[in-house]
Amino acid sequence: MSFRRTLIFLIIFAALACFFYFYEIRGGEARKEAEKSATLIFSFKPEEVKKLSLQRPDGHIVAMKTDAGWQITEPLQASAEERVIDDVLKALAELTYERDLGAQSDPAAFGLNEPEIEVELADSRNAIGKLLIGKGTPDGANVYVKRLTDEPVFTIARSAKDKLDRTLFDLRDKTIFDFSVPDVKAVTIVRDGETYTLENKPEGEWTMTSPMEHDADAAKVTTLLDAIRYGRVKKFVDEDASDLSQYGLADPAARVELVLADGTRSLSLGRKTGPESENVYASKDERRQVVELDTEILDKLPADIDDWRNRQLVKINRNKIVGIEVVSPAGQIILERPTGESEEWTLGEPEQGVADEEKMNRLLSDLHSARVARFLKADESKTAARAFDTPTVQLTIREQEAEAPLTLSLSKLEGKPDGYARLGDKGEIFAVEEGLLTKLTMKPDAMRDRSVLRFDAEEIEKIEVGTREKSFVLTRDGVQWKVPRGLNMEPYEIDQFLWNLKELDYETTEPKAEDDASYGFDSPTMTVKLWRSEQESPLQLIIGKRIPEKSEYYAVGADDKKVMRMNDALISDWLQRF
Repeated sequence: MSFRRTLIFLIIFAALACFFYFYEIRGGEARKEAEKSATLIFSFKPEEVKKLSLQRPDGHIVAMKTDAGWQITEPLQASAEERVIDDVLKALAELTYERDLGAQSDPAAFGLNEPEIEVELADSRNAIGKLLIGKGTPDGANVYVKRLTDEPVFTIARSAKDKLDRTLFDLRDKTIFDFSVPDVKAVTIVRDGETYTLENKPEGEWTMTSPMEHDADAAKVTTLLDAIRYGRVKKFVDEDASDLSQYGLADPAARVELVLADGTRSLSLGRKTGPESENVYASKDERRQVVELDTEILDKLPADIDDWRNRQLVKINRNKIVGIEVVSPAGQIILERPTGESEEWTLGEPEQGVADEEKMNRLLSDLHSARVARFLKADESKTAARAFDTPTVQLTIREQEAEAPLTLSLSKLEGKPDGYARLGDKGEIFAVEEGLLTKLTMKPDAMRDRSVLRFDAEEIEKIEVGTREKSFVLTRDGVQWKVPRGLNMEPYEIDQFLWNLKELDYETTEPKAEDDASYGFDSPTMTVKLWRSEQESPLQLIIGKRIPEKSEYYAVGADDKKVMRMNDALISDWLQRF
């Protein structure tokens, strides 16, 4: 085929492609939009609507758009549900007909002489239109409609009618109170003759200020406020009740007052609406309007003062703790780190060393999550005080920049199922789970890092492993290891060896004697050397002889003045591989 003919075919193909794109794709979209516009019942922008009227069999509803939002003006004055109003306007703006039946001489045949629903819209110029919605078509899929000022009768989908068929309840704002939790300055709760006042403090903390001062349970207060904030009116019972006692609201079962920046709002909760009902009668502020609410709010209003108290045993910021001292009959443990942000903890007592990172994290978590099991009454508190003549364990916690350390004492009385805790020397005594004492009563050496070697596996660039018969040198090639001839291992197995070595802990230690031969270090079972770089001295682990009766090996690592005893299981596996 000649070049000229090929070029002609390409030009024709390009022209056809352009025609298909502009006519079928872009043009098709435009035609579809034009077809849809041609079938619209009304043409308006929802945001320009100022008035919505609905005439239904049960009455006439009018909603007006004001500077404060949508307001219902007929048959009563009330705030409107903005979302529902927007949905109705959107449905009307997008309403299209299925069929155009043209002008009809008998509107009654279509139920349009006495429409089921009339929807009227007005803008600032007071003219958009009025839609009459009649009866359904014989097949039930559509309904008949017409514009008030036009002759043609149309059919629309029944689902479209359902979007417009809104009751007064649908259109009313069912919010209990509109507020945000941080804006609440204080909450007063009245329940079963008891009154509690809770004040909002910085950073989301809450304090009980009446009838006595305590830290309050912030999560419980927030849960209550969220229940009110997101709660919805289930039913508007009476707009102006002449007798509140029939609803249990003359002497309410509970009352909540919220102090906000712009004033105080109150919610009274009366009796349930029925024996098996999950709703309760309620009234807002000092009005005599009665509504039904979910009993969830009442359930979140316990009458016992202890239910509003913060059950966190010790208020600590684990990221600011720089020192912990643990004293028990077993001995003393001192744990320190230079700053609250530092990851590495050291042991000051019973012997200097590095603390185990995982165990430290567990200790900090145990302290942070420790909870009060029960708040003691006066008589029990007096009895429990005897337990602190000789505490089971005492912790002193120092936080960075804190004025004074925090002291936590824990103890137990014989024959009592709970443990007891006290903050400071004369502080309040609490009941705690006995398991907390078990967690915090530690042997002096319990927090020591027992790692045989301390290193970051990703930083190791060279490994030398020697046994009595063989020796291998392994080096990294990028992210993988070069496996030397004679070593039957895959590169990933070298990584596994490194991770196993990093996680390897010793069982016990003992001071090293002068004679290396007594440990087998003069003729080691295995020697491992690790280099971070060629310029640094290697980390070294020497594994001596096996102790048959203990199933352990002697070993010496970075601290060559101490001999470690290590479980033999992993070492036996290494000897087979190397």
